[in-house]
Amino acid sequence: MTATALPTVSGAAARIVGLDLARFVAIVGMMGGHLQLGAGPAWTDVPFSGFPSTLFAVLGGISAVLATRAYTERGEHLAAAVSLAARGLVVAAIGALLSLTPTFVIVVLVYFGVGLILLAPLLRLPIPAQAAMAAVLAGGGPVLNVTVRDALGNPDPEHIDLRSPLHAAASVLFTGTYPVVTWLVYLLVGVILGRLVVGAVADGRTRIVALRIAIVGAVVAAAAGIADAVAGRTEPVTQGDGAPLGTGWRFFADASTHTGSLGDLARTGGVACLVVGLLILATARLDRRHTLPEILRPLAAAGAAPLTLYSAHVLVTAVAPVGGTLVYLLTVLGAVGVGAVLLATRRRGPLERLVSAAARTAGNGVRRIA
Repeated sequence: MTATALPTVSGAAARIVGLDLARFVAIVGMMGGHLQLGAGPAWTDVPFSGFPSTLFAVLGGISAVLATRAYTERGEHLAAAVSLAARGLVVAAIGALLSLTPTFVIVVLVYFGVGLILLAPLLRLPIPAQAAMAAVLAGGGPVLNVTVRDALGNPDPEHIDLRSPLHAAASVLFTGTYPVVTWLVYLLVGVILGRLVVGAVADGRTRIVALRIAIVGAVVAAAAGIADAVAGRTEPVTQGDGAPLGTGWRFFADASTHTGSLGDLARTGGVACLVVGLLILATARLDRRHTLPEILRPLAAAGAAPLTLYSAHVLVTAVAPVGGTLVYLLTVLGAVGVGAVLLATRRRGPLERLVSAAARTAGNGVRRIA
């Protein structure tokens, strides 16, 4: 499927409930990584270590397809690209502001926003070209990552280096905890999934496509796990700071999270595809307004406001920098409460409205000029 052949989706199909639930899983998982990690036995850390942020990034790629679909369907590819770039710029700006707070959370939004900006001109590429680019970045990105870090003297990955524009760019692209060279792989995977899902909904093949996505994700994740075992890692949870833990084939295959190694990309990306596929499959016949179970509606509504929830979470950690299981459970309940309020008032999250307005203004501005 090429970008010019992207099918039309309208009506109830325009809101895919499974994706909202997947966003909720990603957000509460990231919250758990900040609040719950290390609070229990090592094996309990696995679900919170790396997988939620990867799911968040893959869903970001899917959302990029959905957010620009109206432009793409009309063949307005420049407007689509500018709209997505504007969306990324606003997200990065929000991330920069959150980074100024005294939070212990390493804010992902600057990296995520820059990733969306770089993704914008790639939306129009055919799926095989996007897949090839993701493969090249997955293979070469870890090497480039380590090389740049070594050349810059291994700077602090938790903070963006503001000594110069060049240092800042290097921090965001390569040396940060969530380097764009890694996240762009996940975003491209998400774009491919988004295009496949949109096509499946339009053709009435949602369940079969979702099942295939889940199966492929499971196979890729399993293969990465086997390669990881062969590489010799024995600890259940080992985290990096955005780069492979060493050099050589062993660290290339190592699936330790937050390392950006090929093993990490394959395992976490595969699990993200598995989660997305299963949730779309499980909810393919549901319409939120009529058949979605009552207990799931606040979760889906909360998942539809991931930027608002994430930003609120960061602000809360800045005011009350505490963690633990009880705090995490209260935070999850708070997220569900936000979803319930949004559901009752039939409103979107405030930051989602802000970002959408900026993207729409930019995209429509290009349309008027063209």
